[in-house]
Amino acid sequence: MLIRNRIISLTLSGVLALCGTVLAGCSGQTASQQTPSDYGYTLDANVRGITFKISPDWKRSSSRNFGTVFSDAKLDDDSAILGGTTALFVECLPAGTAKDINAVEDATGWDMPFGNNFKQTDSWSDGYANYTLSSYESNYGQSYLVLIGTTNDADFSIFARTRNENEFEGIGVLLRNVSFDPASAIVDKSGLEATLADSGKMQEDYEPEGWDAYASAHEEAERILSDNKATQEEVDAASLALINAADALVPVPDSGLYQKFYYGWYMENEHNQNGKYVGAACMVTRTFQSQSKRYLVATLANDDATLSDHDILLMPSDREDLGGYQVGDALPVFGTTHEMQQVSLEDGYDAALPAIIVTSIAS
Repeated sequence: MLIRNRIISLTLSGVLALCGTVLAGCSGQTASQQTPSDYGYTLDANVRGITFKISPDWKRSSSRNFGTVFSDAKLDDDSAILGGTTALFVECLPAGTAKDINAVEDATGWDMPFGNNFKQTDSWSDGYANYTLSSYESNYGQSYLVLIGTTNDADFSIFARTRNENEFEGIGVLLRNVSFDPASAIVDKSGLEATLADSGKMQEDYEPEGWDAYASAHEEAERILSDNKATQEEVDAASLALINAADALVPVPDSGLYQKFYYGWYMENEHNQNGKYVGAACMVTRTFQSQSKRYLVATLANDDATLSDHDILLMPSDREDLGGYQVGDALPVFGTTHEMQQVSLEDGYDAALPAIIVTSIAS
């Protein structure tokens, strides 16, 4: 047993050493005639003809699934999780879409509380659009407001949610001062600018596959950004194409873009369980097939090259099918984190495991 542990330690020492080298206009007013500027909302925002004031401190997120979002904290692009205290979700909709709150939720995919919880608090018209304002204050410290605007040409909705009592009152004033005119829509390129700013990548840091598509999307995004005649649809499409092309890139092991995988780091935050570039030293303890794909259960190595008490699941990818690896193999793996997976095998092994989608295994 001492000899076997010594062999394992020496083997994992080499794997850890290898990993160590590569990881490194206004309609309604309130009774007191307050204005958005009374609450610090002084910055003009225009989303396809929807014009309103926001705080200069708020950030804009080009959330792919939830329309245009403004918030006092950066929002996750995929889930639009409210990271701060306040957010506005803004969307221009086809005419006849915004019939009520439930219809808005269906049309936008916004995660809104049950429509029946909202009570209409105000309604008005500016001669072009008809507006209704509804609110809901939950028992969990979160408050919600929904402004719906309807016209013969198009509808729109702004959904606000906040955990800040002062913001709730201010947002009510903000929403009563919204105007809507699709004909005056300003093509907003801030989302595309932010995408380009986040996409400065070096070719040598990535595998060749996918680079040409990324370079092409980047070039097209820059062209659209400089095109004064580009439409909002073209701007949004260019931004999304660049995001998707960047997401498809796979860093090479020595790029410095991978971080070392730690079990505690993965378990402490669900955001670490999806799409984070990681490298890990581990030893294969089980192999199995599922739906014609090969999977490996592996035990993580400690920093001193001994085996830890934590197993992980290594999942195949288009780049690495995990074929040829056997029990006892010490591997330096690189890939992206994936949500926890339940592994139940015929030998009685049954565990919920952190998962890594493997894109490469270093020699």
